[in-house]
Amino acid sequence: MSFQQQHDITEQKRDILQLHIIFQQMVKRYRFPENPYLRD
Repeated sequence: MSFQQQHDITEQKRDILQLHIIFQQMVKRYRFPENPYLRD
């Protein structure tokens, strides 16, 4: 596997991780709407 392929995989993992974090934040927001910190 070339360096470029490894780099691409690392980028994909980072993107997936960011999406996962955003998803978790959304789930918290919907699950605990009474939390004033999460309220818009």
